[in-house]
Amino acid sequence: MDLQFVLDPYACARYLSEYISKPYRGMSTLLRKASSVLVRGNLSVKAKLKLIGSLFVNKSEVSAQEAAYGILGLQLSKFSRDHISINTGPPEERVTLTKSREELKKLKPEDVNVVVEGLIEHYGKRAVELEDLCLAGFSAW
Repeated sequence: MDLQFVLDPYACARYLSEYISKPYRGMSTLLRKASSVLVRGNLSVKAKLKLIGSLFVNKSEVSAQEAAYGILGLQLSKFSRDHISINTGPPEERVTLTKSREELKKLKPEDVNVVVEGLIEHYGKRAVELEDLCLAGFSAW
């Protein structure tokens, strides 16, 4: 039995946060050791990321219920809201995606339009009826 005297709201919040994160205390030590090995190693970025990811997944403790959900492919949580990221940086600094191989094969050899249009480009080409809609409203819509 774990008894803890709680005298104020701050102590209660601190106790709960420490209790919840208890299984992950050794994880930071493990990841610190792994990162020092990776710095000295001669691995590609992909291999480094794979090593760190497998260390984290294989060494974390989960409950039987969470393990069962993972094995069955069930969602652990649901959200009533969603989010969207809008890259509003300068156009020359934005990360873009190249069109699929099938779409690229359909292009003429002289065509240089190989990038998938993003949300900001779609917003710029919106219909006249949507002129009063701001970028945030357009994105949500």
